[in-house]
Parts: sequence; C-alpha cells; structure tokens
Amino acid sequence: MSDEKQYMIPGGVGVLEYLQSKGVFISAPCGGHGTCGKCKIRVAAGTLPVGVSDRALLPEEEISAGVRLACRAKPISPVRITVHEVPHMKQLSSLRMREAAGYASFSLSEEAGQATDRGEYETDSVGFIRNDKTISQNDTSCYAIAIDIGTTTLAATLIDMNTKDKLRTVTSLNRQSIFGADVMTRMESALSGKAEDMKRIIESDILDLIEGLGVRSHFNVNDIVLSGNTVMYHLLMEYDVSGLSRYPFTPVSLGGEEFKRDDVFVYETEKRNILSPECRIRLVKGFSAFVGGDIASGLLACDIPNRGENVFFIDIGTNAEMVLKKGDTLHTASAAAGPALEGGNMKCGTGSVPGAICSVEIMCQTGDSPPSDTQNSYLNNITIKTIDNAAPIGLCGTGAIEAVYEFRKAGIINEYGTFAEEYIEKGFPLAKSVMGGVISIDQDDVRQIQMAKAAICAGAEALLKRAEVSFEEVDAVIVSGNFGSFLDMQKAGAIGLLPEVLAAKAVIAGNTSLRGAVKVCQSGTVPLCQSVSDGDCPHLTHFDTKGLSPTDTLSPFTHIMTHDLSTDDYFKKRYIECMNF
Repeated sequence: MSDEKQYMIPGGVGVLEYLQSKGVFISAPCGGHGTCGKCKIRVAAGTLPVGVSDRALLPEEEISAGVRLACRAKPISPVRITVHEVPHMKQLSSLRMREAAGYASFSLSEEAGQATDRGEYETDSVGFIRNDKTISQNDTSCYAIAIDIGTTTLAATLIDMNTKDKLRTVTSLNRQSIFGADVMTRMESALSGKAEDMKRIIESDILDLIEGLGVRSHFNVNDIVLSGNTVMYHLLMEYDVSGLSRYPFTPVSLGGEEFKRDDVFVYETEKRNILSPECRIRLVKGFSAFVGGDIASGLLACDIPNRGENVFFIDIGTNAEMVLKKGDTLHTASAAAGPALEGGNMKCGTGSVPGAICSVEIMCQTGDSPPSDTQNSYLNNITIKTIDNAAPIGLCGTGAIEAVYEFRKAGIINEYGTFAEEYIEKGFPLAKSVMGGVISIDQDDVRQIQMAKAAICAGAEALLKRAEVSFEEVDAVIVSGNFGSFLDMQKAGAIGLLPEVLAAKAVIAGNTSLRGAVKVCQSGTVPLCQSVSDGDCPHLTHFDTKGLSPTDTLSPFTHIMTHDLSTDDYFKKRYIECMNF
C-alpha cells in the first residue's frame, strides 16, 4: 500500500524539483512537463495556487480538496504538502522469488527449471540467517550478487559461491522514475542538469537492495554483476547521454567493464561500506545502444547458444528489444513502444507494483447500462485482479492489455479502437481506487496501447523480414521481462501485440536479465561483445568468448547483425497497419 508522508517545501522552489532532490519517490512519467497528471500532492498547510495544468488534468473535486500537480507547483511561501509514496523495497517469498527469476512458468533445462527454495529469510544485528546458519564475523564463505537494473524495477539475488545456491531475492522500484517513465525522458532530465541527482538515487537504490538481501559489512562479497540496458548503465556511471539521445545513437559504453566499489558508488560513501573496497563490479556488455546488457544476459539465461532452433526472443517494455537466432547468427533490433505498457501516459496507469490491476474480465456487452462510477454495482460485471491482491491503486500494462482485449470482445471498442458512444466522453470505469477515485480507461489510453502494440508487432515482423525467416519457420518465442511475467499471450496475440502465429508459440520467461546475471556470477565470467551499426545498414559483429565456460559461452554465434528499424520503410508501413484491432 501507499504510505502518506508530509514534507515542508520552501518558498520559491518547485515542489517536484525539491522532492526529486530529496529522493522522494513520486510518480512523474512525463518527466515534469505537466502532461501526465500523475505527480499529485495535497496541500496540508499553506497555499499553492491552482495552475493551468491542474485545471486541465485534475477533477474539480480534487482541486477543491487541495490536490495539485507537483511539477507545476511553486509556493510563494513555505507550504506543507502530503505525498503518497509507494514503498520501493520488497522481499520476495520463495514462490515470488522463482517468478522474479523466471522459474515459475519457463524452463529450458534441468538447471533452469530448479530454483533453490530457501523460504523466507530474516536479518538481525548479527547477520543474515540462512536455514539454521547465521553468517557471523568468522564466516569464510564467498558471496556474489546479481543485479538487474530495470527502467522501472530493480532486482537482486544473493549467491553462495561455495555451493552456487541462490539464497535470497529482493526487488524494488527504480526511483529514477521520478525523472520520467521511459529512457528518453530520463535522458532529457539528465541533459537538463539532473544527472548527478539521478546517479545519487540509483546508487542509493542499489545499495538499499544489497542491504535488503541481508548483506552486512562482514560478508565476503567479492563479485557483483550488473545487468541492464545501455541508458541505465550511462545514468549509473554518470556518462554523458547526449550521444544516446539523438541519431545515430552513439553510447559512451555498452558495458563490459570491470570496476571497484568506489568507482561505481561515488556519492553514497557511508552506505557503500557494507561492501569491501576490493569488491569487483562488472557490467554485462550489450549489443547496441538500445539492445543492451539485459538482453545479452537473457540469451545466457535461456541457453540460446545451445539451441538448434530458430528462436525469437523479446523483452517487452518501453523499448521492445528483440533478438532472432537463425543458425549461427543473431539478428537484433529494438522498437520504441512508449511508456504505456509500463503504466505511463495512461490516466490511471501505474507500474507493476502491489495494487496495480493486472487482469481484467468483462461480462457486459454493448447496449448494457454503463457501469456506475458512484457505487460498486458494476463489479458484478467486471472481475479484476491486482498484484499481491492489494487494494486497487491503478492499472499496469498487462491490465491495460487485458482490458482492451475485453473491450474489443464485448464490442465496447471497434476495430479502430474507438469507444462505443456511451463511453467516449468519460471512458470505461474498472474499479474504485484505494485513493477514493475511479480507475478507468479512456479514449486516449486506448490510443496509447494501440501505438505501443503497433510498434512491437511491426518491429517483430520487420526483424523477421530482414532475417528472411517466416512466422512458420520460428520454432520458439520467448517473452522476457517483468511485464511479460503477468501477460496473457492469447489475449496479447488477439489484440495484435505480436502476430498471432508467434503469440501462440510464446512462453513466458520472466526476469531473464536477473537470471542471466546469476549465471555470470556462478560461472565467474562475463560475455563480451562488440557491436557496430550505421543506420539501416546492418554490420557483422563478433563475440569475444575468451575465458567463457562451455555452459555460458555465446561462441556458437559467429555473427551478430544489428538492424536499425527507424529508417525501415516496411516497419513504417506495418506500424500504421498494426494500429487496428
């Protein structure tokens, strides 16, 4: 659930800017441009004028109750505000641990199908309790930590390197999202002078995650492997993102480097003391600016090098990253889906956090009386599920996908995505929010989903066309990422998130970025690659497999072809055609 906290904002300072500088987690998917209406705060004492964006995006009853948009608010004199913060740290139960690591619904091998089930863990002032053993000052075990740096969420697993057991997994929200829901918005924030604030936040989040694993200063943690996309690497290392923010999208680095503790954790000088100064920190190297180290980790996790099939791998999020394995060649591409599937750019959207509506079933048909938004009677026609069965706070991407599927099936929207007349003005209500309002989907929300699914479907088709592989020739489809963990592929295929032929072959792989980072930790090696591209002309690239063990090597791939779809005429044509349902 959300926690309500109060903060005193000095006069003459922007509210969102002040909260960002203090690392306060408040949703701001648009990056503070006053267009999404998500950064709601409430005046507890003092005065905040009502702005143009407040009038445009907030209901009158909320404005009357003192609700304002933090990004537009700047008090003349000090004001006390109330903020709903989402707790960003979560310890996973053994079941959720397997889901986060991708074990619950996906198995490619005996190793991949078995997770060490250690149940729940506790920490105390002495150390981390593992089964009946307390890790004390005299413990001689060596530990490694695998960390997935996701755009929306972070996840970490502690590994006993003596036994190679996975001991514990924790997740948290990436609080950099207060600077924007998607990587492009965050790069804009970094270029506007907020790069240091963003680095401080991600440093703090990673160290909090490590501490959440139960790690204390007397632990012998000598290896940390970080897996993430190229933009997340740049924001963590405070690299200049200007080259990534515009064509031809040139990164400072794709990862692959090895650092010491103080090279990475520059600002959090007290928190970093839970790690030894000699702890090595490695970044899994990616393929290109927008097909990053998280995808390389995913290929390792899914044992792609040892599969003799044509395999299509996709990580669905704000940027859909795709890899097609054909023979000894990897074809890679990415398509900008936008933040809708991460809960951004939707009126009631939220990330995949407790309370997010992740599943929707609608029984009413066109012509039925519109569901009431003032009483709970419409729940007789609608069945929803929320993450962790918590009280509803908003709608995440998978919930939106299912809702749109149900709308189309029930005739509530037509093939062009347009609502039936009775819902055009106010949209379709799904549930009462724990905040007291109504969680609904309106016409603009449907358009956001249409654009996202069109980009992903057209991107998949364009990549297959470039590789000269038909739908029927694809032997397996692997859907990766936290978003995919809750996705109903039958419904996703029916609305055209992927071509239905591919959707029918899909298996849900979960967080393969984390699982791949675990494999790198366990093997003691990290995959290295070099990737080049100059627009729409793909170039051959090669893996340097020196030092990799047989089980983790990508050596079967002698070629990696990076395809730029931004100038692809077929992609542009199919994008328009894939908008319809």
